[in-house]
Amino acid sequence: MNRMSISLLSIILLLFLAESGYSWYSNPYIEKANLDFLLIQPNNRALGMGNAFVALADDASATWWNPAGLVKTKSSEVMISHTFEVPPPIVDCFDHSYLFIARTKPLDESTVIALSGVQHLWGHTERRCELNSGQSFNQWDYSVAFSYGVKINKQFATGLSVKYINSQKESGGELAQIKHLALDAGMLYNTDQSSSFKHSFGLVIRNIGPKFRYGDKEEFKSLPTNLNVGYALTAISRVGPTNVLFDINKRLNKLQMDTFFRNFTYHMGIETWLDDVFGIRVGQWFDNIERDSTLSLGASLRIKKLIKTKEVQIDFSRYFPGRKLTGYSSVGKYAFSLGISQSASS
Repeated sequence: MNRMSISLLSIILLLFLAESGYSWYSNPYIEKANLDFLLIQPNNRALGMGNAFVALADDASATWWNPAGLVKTKSSEVMISHTFEVPPPIVDCFDHSYLFIARTKPLDESTVIALSGVQHLWGHTERRCELNSGQSFNQWDYSVAFSYGVKINKQFATGLSVKYINSQKESGGELAQIKHLALDAGMLYNTDQSSSFKHSFGLVIRNIGPKFRYGDKEEFKSLPTNLNVGYALTAISRVGPTNVLFDINKRLNKLQMDTFFRNFTYHMGIETWLDDVFGIRVGQWFDNIERDSTLSLGASLRIKKLIKTKEVQIDFSRYFPGRKLTGYSSVGKYAFSLGISQSASS
């Protein structure tokens, strides 16, 4: 089977799964702890650009952002990212920590595979909600994904990620656990890469799969499936590249026509690199249901030829959510996160 056939099959599968995935709830800030950790993006670089990255996706975090973007990784990469308090959509009264690890491996000039894992810890802590005050719980989530990206031609690529999910939460006063499978499917289109201005368009559908439930007493719930489309403009100058990105994110649960055109989040960001060593970025995203926005800032330091590796990149980001998205009346939540991306020899 040639790459064009694989591409056509991927598109047909993507469209079929998108159609079958319309079983969502309309508000992304309800039904907490129902595998919403799958919507937390793992890349501190992307967080600094307002979570706009689906059309760029040029590092190991492509396993989450857009598996088609894996073809942009020229050599093997290792990424480790830790966020001490996760940004929206997990908005509640608990403390969180989020760890992401990914490893990419090019098979040839057109094919890249990757393995990644996510650990989301809620911790064993006293509840601070108005309800259930004084109780404690121990909850965690993790997932492991195998990703595959293939370049169809110089401009078009497709990719798939298969995820194993394990989650534990409190259900009816008892701890309940689920084991589940989900699929991500993405596509990426790049214009002429020889130009000083490069345009990229990306599309991905995340968390496609059957319904699940915690324990026998709960109702079945849908996975947090979402559609993400994006555009990226890369301008090359003497100082270094500058990326301008714009994403639209649409959750697909419980499709309702009265909320269809309101149930979006819009993400935009800009990143510039100085001498390919120091990167700075700023971004913002807007939630169309909550009518609130979040500002984010980020920076990177790229160290080349460190020990025997080709390159080490350290990313830092911080976000400032709006008042409605924090759940607090006076101050917003602030997050510090650190990521390390290491390019190793193949």
